[in-house]
Amino acid sequence: MKNKKPEEREETMTNNFGMLLSKARRAKKVTLRKLSQLVDLSPSFLSEVERGRRLPPKNESQLRDLALVLNVNENDFIEAAQKERARKNPKIFETLFNKNQDLAWGLCREAEKASEDDLEEAFKAALASLKSKGG
Repeated sequence: MKNKKPEEREETMTNNFGMLLSKARRAKKVTLRKLSQLVDLSPSFLSEVERGRRLPPKNESQLRDLALVLNVNENDFIEAAQKERARKNPKIFETLFNKNQDLAWGLCREAEKASEDDLEEAFKAALASLKSKGG
């Protein structure tokens, strides 16, 4: 990747929250320092998020502030941050394996055999179950 132009490197990156943040910030021509002052997050933190070295903020009000300052759709921005945090956070799997290894291994075996539609339905059912319990 070292020999590629910045535009080419950008095209090969996955579409993630850091890239969305960077693009929005650059489009508004706002420096990291200025953005950090406006949203009360450190410039180094924002830089690390843009580079994919840190997870986006958990705090939705901080995400709303970022979206407001950068004039991007608040819901899309929050959803992108949540997806990024979920994608990069293996805690749920660690918790599952520590709680019940047999169940976790069974889940992995069944997931390998399942279709995409079956997996989607299973995730929807699990989400509905957690929501109904206030989880």
